Amino acid sequence: MMKFRAWRLAATMAIGLSCAGVAGAVDLQELVKETQQTRDVENKVTFVWWIPQEYWVESLATNPNMGAKEKADFLGALEAYQIVAVAYVKTSLAGFSEISPETDLLTHLHLSVDGKPLDPVPEDKIATGAKSILAALKPLLSGMIGQLGQGMHFVVYPSGDGAKRLADPNKPGNFQFSVYDQDFKWRLPLASLLPRKFDPKSNEDFPGNFDYNPYTGDKLKAR
Repeated sequence: MMKFRAWRLAATMAIGLSCAGVAGAVDLQELVKETQQTRDVENKVTFVWWIPQEYWVESLATNPNMGAKEKADFLGALEAYQIVAVAYVKTSLAGFSEISPETDLLTHLHLSVDGKPLDPVPEDKIATGAKSILAALKPLLSGMIGQLGQGMHFVVYPSGDGAKRLADPNKPGNFQFSVYDQDFKWRLPLASLLPRKFDPKSNEDFPGNFDYNPYTGDKLKAR
């Protein structure tokens, strides 16, 4: 029953994701831009998508296909985890020539939050509901990134250390995710989750994670 319900939740969410643009007060497209990184070096393409809980919250915010109970169940199943979608492929003139298998990929990943290493959650420790939802969502999210999605895998990490949330996209911090020899870094908070700011003197507009006008040094205010 749990597995069936998780697939149903993912299916209804898929409809919402397929037409998502701006959900609530957050621009989902901007949030995706901030959380996705891709690098093409020496015929090797590495894709990393950090998917914080806020992504799921905003994706569901205006989804008319799910009731409040279904949304709560979906979010509750994933709130204990932070998820990273990752793919690593080799390319040739004909396209992708080799996709790194999951077993090899998982042994060449490293996550460090505020300078402290963090290990993935073992497969047998991930709750059944979360597993089922991710299994159902994988084809959808893989399709969103095109051919590269053929080699996409989910890596699941704990969302917190005791009462403290790790890599909170709303608070100052940083983290680094490494795939083989490629390092990907994020500086927090994410601008897409914050109200935009402006310079009272010039009325210039800036991202929400700016505190000062980078050109004049004047203090910014939230809109």
